Amino acid sequence: MNLRISEGCLRFRITRGEMDLLMKDETLSFSLQLGSKTVEYSISTVHSERPLWLDVDKNTWRLLVDQDDLKYFAASLPSREGIEQDVVLGGTALKLVLEVDVRRKQAA
Repeated sequence: MNLRISEGCLRFRITRGEMDLLMKDETLSFSLQLGSKTVEYSISTVHSERPLWLDVDKNTWRLLVDQDDLKYFAASLPSREGIEQDVVLGGTALKLVLEVDVRRKQAA
């Protein structure tokens, strides 16, 4: 999993192998040590009316992906497009994106 942050956009990029794991209802996760703090990042599937949602607390960022949207997206691969959702978190507009890196074959 690769996390890219830019102005107004949070982009999660995964490999095909990681996509296969998500399709099996497994959770992808990694930790980042920032000084004395550790921040956890994960992607998991849920049944939702929204394609993507970000659940954030103090040290955890969890991207939630609707299972039906994920299946539809998986059927369209390979594609340079991803799943996108505009959300408002804490009064700030943010675009969430889930992409599959079609060039990489193995999980990171």
